[in-house]
Amino acid sequence: RHVEYVVELCDCGKIFRVFRRYRSFSELHSKLVAASIPHLPELPAKRAFGNLDEDFVEKRKKGLESYVQGLLGNDQVVALDHLWEFLDAEHPTAIIRRFLIGFQPGGHESGGTG
Repeated sequence: RHVEYVVELCDCGKIFRVFRRYRSFSELHSKLVAASIPHLPELPAKRAFGNLDEDFVEKRKKGLESYVQGLLGNDQVVALDHLWEFLDAEHPTAIIRRFLIGFQPGGHESGGTG
């Protein structure tokens, strides 16, 4: 048995909903660490036993919500495909978010307002 967490992303009224196990969050985090992204939010700890306990699941759920919000607030994470693949979001959603942070092809951010 395992727990799947619901991840919802609202994009201009359209809601993307995916179901992810903790393992998927951990794999995403490992990819971001390998990409040398600074200031990543803390991923809730793994637990070998009792991970189906209701109180633990609820606490982890809140921690994962905070984690995803932290990722969405990190411009360097938003500029990578890892997060968007994890969220299974449509391509325009990623493009719009990247545009808002000034993302340029090749991974460079714009140099200000001109």
